[in-house]
Amino acid sequence: GSEMCIRDRDYAAATQPAAGRKTPVIAYIPAVGIIQFGESVFAGDSYRSILGFSSFSSTLREAADDESVKAIVIRLDSPGGGYTSSDAMRREIEHVKTVSQKPVICSMGSTAASGGYFVSLACDKVFADPATLTGSIGVFGGKLVIKDLLEKLNITVSSLKMGKNAGLFSMTQDFTAEQQKFFNASLDRVYQDFTNKVAARRGFSAKQIDALARGRVFTGVQAQRNGLIDATGGLSDALKDAAESAGLKASAPVVEFPVSPTRLETVSYTHLTLPT
Repeated sequence: GSEMCIRDRDYAAATQPAAGRKTPVIAYIPAVGIIQFGESVFAGDSYRSILGFSSFSSTLREAADDESVKAIVIRLDSPGGGYTSSDAMRREIEHVKTVSQKPVICSMGSTAASGGYFVSLACDKVFADPATLTGSIGVFGGKLVIKDLLEKLNITVSSLKMGKNAGLFSMTQDFTAEQQKFFNASLDRVYQDFTNKVAARRGFSAKQIDALARGRVFTGVQAQRNGLIDATGGLSDALKDAAESAGLKASAPVVEFPVSPTRLETVSYTHLTLPT
């Protein structure tokens, strides 16, 4: 009956750190996938999963607003993604860090490149495994043109355009010379913004950032040697550093965010709605 349900809940509470309790904890936030706006979708690895800005932002703020959380560790595993969504994620970390005054440590997984590396710039300290693929400070873009394929399939596409660049990303026509020039200039602006922000965060001169950017990829060891990250080490090292930064013991409990009820808690809550 109800007594058994309460015991289940007590057991669940005693065996798993719960957000909101008074014991100081470290928040652990997995951030896996290709960076986009919207919701996250986990599909096994960083190249098949989506790391959505909306999901990440709400999780980060949940951890920052929780009074029991004294430090945040982001486990980043991402090959990059959209530039504006990556920049938005970076700025979100900066905002949360400033408002909450809680240390935010980044632990890079197998990959933290391009937009993934961009996101890491906002963290107080960045750890990478020795073999982590990192860097890839660059930008690329283009479009698929399927005009010939459509002709082979006897598919006719017509459109009404207003403005000479209205069909810039149309898949039924190539770039005009003017559109090519406009598109390349937009990529140059993104590259300049990316490299400027990396240089400002990591203290690089124009010569240093030029040698480390242009899309070059580094291992964690090489990244540490070149100043792209702060230290080589795994998740346990990042958690230990987070504890030290927050003035906690190394044995401080770690809570994964977003917090979801354990199986026992779920069963208990279900039981409580049934007659006893």
